[in-house]
Amino acid sequence: MIPRVYVTVDGVPVKWHDVNEAVWESTLYLAADSLELQLNNREKLSDWLRKRQEVLFRLGYVKGGSAWRADELVFCFGGRIDAVRPKFGDQGETVRLFCRDYSAPLIDTAYSVAWAERTASQIAELLAAKYGLACEAVATTDILERDLFRDATEWEILQELAEREGYVCYVKKEKKLVFRPRAEEEIVARFVWRANVVDAEFDDSSVGVYNKVTVRHWTRKQKIEGSARDDALIDAMGCVKERIVYDARVRTPAQAQEEARRRLKELARPVVTAELVVVGDPALVAEKRVELAGFGRFSGVYYIERARHRYGVQGYTTELSLTNVRPADAHQYRQDLYAYGEAKM
Repeated sequence: MIPRVYVTVDGVPVKWHDVNEAVWESTLYLAADSLELQLNNREKLSDWLRKRQEVLFRLGYVKGGSAWRADELVFCFGGRIDAVRPKFGDQGETVRLFCRDYSAPLIDTAYSVAWAERTASQIAELLAAKYGLACEAVATTDILERDLFRDATEWEILQELAEREGYVCYVKKEKKLVFRPRAEEEIVARFVWRANVVDAEFDDSSVGVYNKVTVRHWTRKQKIEGSARDDALIDAMGCVKERIVYDARVRTPAQAQEEARRRLKELARPVVTAELVVVGDPALVAEKRVELAGFGRFSGVYYIERARHRYGVQGYTTELSLTNVRPADAHQYRQDLYAYGEAKM
């Protein structure tokens, strides 16, 4: 099987052999998925390419090197161009494109706003309509406080609302905003050392470990709250390290306390992270789970925090950032959004 990519810009296909390199990065929800392309510019593609053009990207494997169809590949990314950077030098003429998915306008738009008599799902529907996105929202019932959000981006507002409801919020490549309860993701791959892993590095750390959890829910009439703590871990760490979680599903202090106990079991676990390089697979995307074997005590099931897919002259590989503890809410997700200065290719 041979790796191939297929790219269209505003519906016009780019010749696959003009794609020198492609890096598609799938991240957790505070960041936009991104795509970086380096194209051969000998036909002066840079004269036609513009910011805000729509880019669709497919990636995968085909049986034949020359005779293949685009529908053999996996539709991985849909978004728009943020920057066009042609380069003319001794190594030839190239043009680099930087793209983000359809959540980018929400991330970029800072907003001071107060919604009157709206629920979280209704706000998600309003913002989706504003940017021409379809909306897949599971209805919520609590009416939000009028002045709940100030000086935040629209995406930060949506993520805060999702956290309060115990939901996730993201934009699909098919131009659909999703606002729904988080589901347990499937295990999409099994990696075995010396079989299908190019490189692996682990870190056993206490960073991100909490010994006290407080669950809160604000209503118009009262604050509902419950806490749980691990005294042995507090003694071992020498201080109280508390995590405050807002959860709209709790309706009584007893429910809040039970939810705090449940979350503490997860957040009090030592966090093990891993960085893997594996054979490229488009199914490896953020928040899916993978199973690792052959790594001793570091074997087990991990969550994907970030997947960076690299296609180029060296073939197709996927770089994975993994954690053995599922992120409890949106604020544990990556927050470095999209920095051109840190872009790698």
